[in-house]
Amino acid sequence: MNEKKAIVFPSLSLGLAVARALGRMGVPIIALYYKEKAVAQFSKYVVERVHIPQSHTNKKSVIKWLLDSGERHRGSLVIPADDQFVELCSKHKRALEAYYTVAVCEWNIARIALEKRRTYELAERAGIPHPRTRAPRSLEEAIAMAEAIGYPCILKPSESYKYQNVFRDKLAVVSSEKELIEAYKRANDRHLTVLLQESIPGDDSLNVNYCSYFSDGKPVAECTAQKLRMHPPRYGVARVAVSRYIPDIIEPGREILKAMGYNGLSLIEFKKDIRDGLYKVMDINIRPYLTATLAPECGVNLPYIMYRHMMYGDVPSFTKQKEGIYWIDLTKDAAHFFTSRSIERYPLRDYLKPYLGRKTFAILSFKDPLPFLEWMWYLLRYCVRKIVSSITRSLHKSQ
Repeated sequence: MNEKKAIVFPSLSLGLAVARALGRMGVPIIALYYKEKAVAQFSKYVVERVHIPQSHTNKKSVIKWLLDSGERHRGSLVIPADDQFVELCSKHKRALEAYYTVAVCEWNIARIALEKRRTYELAERAGIPHPRTRAPRSLEEAIAMAEAIGYPCILKPSESYKYQNVFRDKLAVVSSEKELIEAYKRANDRHLTVLLQESIPGDDSLNVNYCSYFSDGKPVAECTAQKLRMHPPRYGVARVAVSRYIPDIIEPGREILKAMGYNGLSLIEFKKDIRDGLYKVMDINIRPYLTATLAPECGVNLPYIMYRHMMYGDVPSFTKQKEGIYWIDLTKDAAHFFTSRSIERYPLRDYLKPYLGRKTFAILSFKDPLPFLEWMWYLLRYCVRKIVSSITRSLHKSQ
């Protein structure tokens, strides 16, 4: 069958996971990229790659390219692979649908996932367990709320990608009023809305994912996974995960998506609270996600299921996932082996276990090697620039 094209952007590791999940099923991929480290553009499954301007400085140029290219790529599936592009495509969904099928929902639904204040309000209304979360409107309120929640607590952005674009971090862990004031002022000076949230105790392995593709308010396919190690530890994103059947999060995952009125691909993050034994919803991602290469390896190719349903109306039979398959972000896990041993204190056998079992990697693939080689080349250039910059600063200080 001559499959219709999929336009994937940006071409970072999330985009690469989608390109491989679809490409191995015969779907031709068009990769849009704007960063030097956009490794997905080098995948063997990419039939065309297109450079676009920096997304956070000139986002509308992406929409302009899509609309200008509409006749040429008419009928393709548009798949935004990070939150800022989900927002962009959701807000321009009607215009894009004149040419494409667009893998985003309407903005009134999308903003529930993208604006975390709305996420936790929904969880509260739906009766889904979640961390205690407050939305301060001033520094004085933030101080009072943090005191009520208790230190250490988390100052996190309501709109994660905007915070990450500025600070390169997902959140700030504050252990005192002084740290809270500094973190709040830093975000407020950039006009970023923040939340205060209790810190749920426990190690990385208490974090789990419910992944699904929904249609007509029902799961077409779903799978679950457990995070084993995170980057950075405790408050970051997965760097090692394993496919595992976790029944306790399936019904809460279904219920919150139904409460949203959401249909499409998603990942819901939970963390088990050892104080009461409940899995508490931490985040909702309505886009391809970091560990997206794991589900296809487990027999549940969620990106392709989404593609077939949206493009051809096919609804596959429900497939049970294979368990015990690992997903590894090799470079991040290797780096933390040296930098986080004093924090994590994992025995060496625990570090090695994922590498000895059946596994898939975030970027490394022997069947599609060029993205990993380009990633290594990028890291080398990045390290050289850092060293040169450090030497230059030292020389200037000595003069």
